[in-house]
Amino acid sequence: MGHGHMRAVLCRRLKHVELTAGQKRRLSEAIGRRLLSGKFSEQFFCQLRTLARVDHDALEYWCGRALGESTRSYVHRFAQRALRLPGRAVLGE
Repeated sequence: MGHGHMRAVLCRRLKHVELTAGQKRRLSEAIGRRLLSGKFSEQFFCQLRTLARVDHDALEYWCGRALGESTRSYVHRFAQRALRLPGRAVLGE
């Protein structure tokens, strides 16, 4: 299994866990910087979905930066798609 797949599995499991403010910030920064770098696989969208559940404001911030700073079309597609995700889901859904 590749690292992208393992990150996707971890993100799907994180939806069942309450994170502290510090954990949310670190998760947001890791996912956001990965989006900006453009170094991700198709499974990366699971990470963006997790960020939407955990901190939708942070998702909007990082997607806005990606749309404004990145020259890569696939980064723009991921960011635009992520911005259509709904906000925080109820724990356990």
